[in-house]
Amino acid sequence: GRRRMHTVHLAGSEPPLHVRLGSSDWYVLEEIFIRGEYAALTDRNLESITNIVDLGANIGMSVRLWQSLYPGAKIAAVEPDEDNLRIARMNATSDGATLRRRFAAQGLSRPVHRGLGL
Repeated sequence: GRRRMHTVHLAGSEPPLHVRLGSSDWYVLEEIFIRGEYAALTDRNLESITNIVDLGANIGMSVRLWQSLYPGAKIAAVEPDEDNLRIARMNATSDGATLRRRFAAQGLSRPVHRGLGL
């Protein structure tokens, strides 16, 4: 049925990834792992990556990609949707990732950049 959980085993990626059937989860998996959505970054042969911030982590596919490419990096991932965050926590390996639920500010009376002192 719709929204049932399904595990996906990708070659060279353990543990398996989790997607919800009847959602956009499969598309996100394809976008990141098959179509290479982040190839502009991953093909650059970046070295010494120690910290990664993932704002809008969705179901954690990008977190899992960063974990596989930069195993020593600390990853801070933020996802406002509680159900997506639950799946993201399942998809992230236990090494180095911190996933939190946060909400974007609403009703700001001035541009965000002013509030950040820029």
